Amino acid sequence: RSSCREAWRLMLRLLDGTEAGEDVGAVVALLAQQEGQSPERLRELLQQARALVAGGYRELLRIPDV
Repeated sequence: RSSCREAWRLMLRLLDGTEAGEDVGAVVALLAQQEGQSPERLRELLQQARALVAGGYRELLRIPDV
């Protein structure tokens, strides 16, 4: 599904920016502007992405397809 693919793409971009040492707020603001997403949505996606990195992939089936 394209919405799921879009969420994964955004999660990877968020992780890439924050893991490179960039300020979370700056990464979120930039992607919000570039992608037309709300900062709240991007912060939710970043939280989900970090949970997956920390082993939350076991909970993958519980992530809603929005």
